[in-house]
Amino acid sequence: MRDKSPGGSAVSRRGFLTTVTGAALATTGVMTLTGRKAHAAPSAEPAARLDVISDVQGDLADFRTTLDHLSGLGTADALVVNGDLVPNGYESQYEAYFAALDSRPHPDRVISVFGNHEQYNDDPFDTQVRRFLDWTGMPDVYSEQVVGGIPVLPIGTTRPRESNGGRFVTMGEAQLGWLESRLNHYSGTGKPVFICSHHVLPGTVSGSVGEDRASFYDQDFIDETELLTVLGAHPNVVFFSGHTHWDLNRDDWAAKKIVDGGDPRGFTVVNTGFVQTLYGPDGNGGEVGLDGGAAQGLRVEVDADGSVLVQARDLKEDGLIKTLAIPAPGTGVEAPQWEHRVGYEAGDVVRYEGALWTARWWNRNEKPRDKSGNAWVLLGEGAAPAWDPDRVYQGGDVVVADNVRWIARHWNEGEAPGATRAWAAISV
Repeated sequence: MRDKSPGGSAVSRRGFLTTVTGAALATTGVMTLTGRKAHAAPSAEPAARLDVISDVQGDLADFRTTLDHLSGLGTADALVVNGDLVPNGYESQYEAYFAALDSRPHPDRVISVFGNHEQYNDDPFDTQVRRFLDWTGMPDVYSEQVVGGIPVLPIGTTRPRESNGGRFVTMGEAQLGWLESRLNHYSGTGKPVFICSHHVLPGTVSGSVGEDRASFYDQDFIDETELLTVLGAHPNVVFFSGHTHWDLNRDDWAAKKIVDGGDPRGFTVVNTGFVQTLYGPDGNGGEVGLDGGAAQGLRVEVDADGSVLVQARDLKEDGLIKTLAIPAPGTGVEAPQWEHRVGYEAGDVVRYEGALWTARWWNRNEKPRDKSGNAWVLLGEGAAPAWDPDRVYQGGDVVVADNVRWIARHWNEGEAPGATRAWAAISV
């Protein structure tokens, strides 16, 4: 056992997975979010920074390399290990895992998620859970953590897996009620809510969607319809899932999930990669191991305005794969009237004399005026032009990229909106 606070024989990686017909999904569609290649480092410090990895599963050499890579980027505010910390959930494996963790620089705050490999032994479920909680210092398999003012909600199963290779996760009424309550609490606050689940939602990201998907990834959650109904009402949710080990280079590594009867904007789902072994499609509705030496994960940054930048990273080659910009959540209210005593950030939108204006840069006590050098830009009725990588932009220029309107914070050229902080997403 170790000091901490949230601050038998092996089975296969899948463990007796079978093809089971899933319950009817409460979904109307999924939209892939491909992300962008980044060309420059962020220009300002984020309000919160998290590293998100998953599926260590005993690969402690790659785990140590992963920690070294992330440390080299600058220390994050928290490390999220999104399930499958160990291969089989034995005491000796937790001891080895935490010895590896403690041997490398890492954030003081470590948030751990309960996965299926923590249960791959013959002990009673309650013993498996207690061992996980004792070693990680987590208060339960689901809880609310706050990092830099941003809510992070780990979730996990409250019952053992179904017999005969059935579904992995039972949320249960208590956890679903708690989750709905917390999401309602943060609705309209302008904050994203990060939900960390080891298991993948059906029909969302790599492995669970597309013609080459693995057929068993439609069966992770017993109460998936109830879970999707809760999530679908909250477009400020960013749902991080591991388990698949599929490549973050794929176009379907991130997606918008739209739930029937929910908010039509959908919520964001992101694959967290893997530390142990890259997997991919086998062409027959299953999957196959591709590279035992690969490792991928995420660095996630949140700006003060609630916008999120997700960096998918190659953790062995010290490379940035791509980025995904998630605009700040809307507050669900009309743009406020301009007030002279209020300070406004780039991208803020106000109403003044019946028109909508967006701020070019931080300002206070500067009336919106359509003239050169003013801190405000009039938002016209027509569509803004698409971002052009070959064009030079001045502070205040407005473009559209990935169906989001952006305003240039300053002069820039070749800096894709969302890839650097040269741009601010317009908030309405």
